[in-house]
Amino acid sequence: EVEMETDSLIEKSNQAPIKEEVNTVKMLLRIDFWLLFIVFMLGAGVGLTIINNLGSLVESLGGSNSSQFVTLLSIFNCL
Repeated sequence: EVEMETDSLIEKSNQAPIKEEVNTVKMLLRIDFWLLFIVFMLGAGVGLTIINNLGSLVESLGGSNSSQFVTLLSIFNCL
């Protein structure tokens, strides 16, 4: 009996997790969607702001060639 229980546990652990099918309306009503949406939008906004202002930041800190820093950040942002 113990062997049968362990066999069934092993079989259950090898199964793929069950995914819930959600349509568009249900998705828009769920709090987890909005939390992920807000976090991703804030992250994208912060990244774009830094890339936009990097040239001014480098020059204000005494850097001479700010275009190199903007280019490097843009390239590594893509990776």
